[in-house]
Amino acid sequence: MLTEYDKIRILLWVGFGVIIVARLIDRYGSEVAILAFPVGIIGTVIFVWGCCLLAKGKGYPNYFGMLGLLSLVGLMILWLIPEKGEKVERSNNVQK
Repeated sequence: MLTEYDKIRILLWVGFGVIIVARLIDRYGSEVAILAFPVGIIGTVIFVWGCCLLAKGKGYPNYFGMLGLLSLVGLMILWLIPEKGEKVERSNNVQK
């Protein structure tokens, strides 16, 4: 059975893959280039949806997932922010 993070990863990969396909259609498919825009929109919606679920899973409001509109930069920000409620321990131990 898939965990919640597995579902989020699948959505992110599928969304990003669809965005790449849309860019390839736009670049190389002159006859079907009209499809690039709607396919890109669908991919972006899937990717942002995955980012919203990732933000929610980390304890942040869903709108933090809008960082997904920044593509991989937004995804990196979401992955790097700590989970809400999780305290970061700082060690004051100095080795002598």
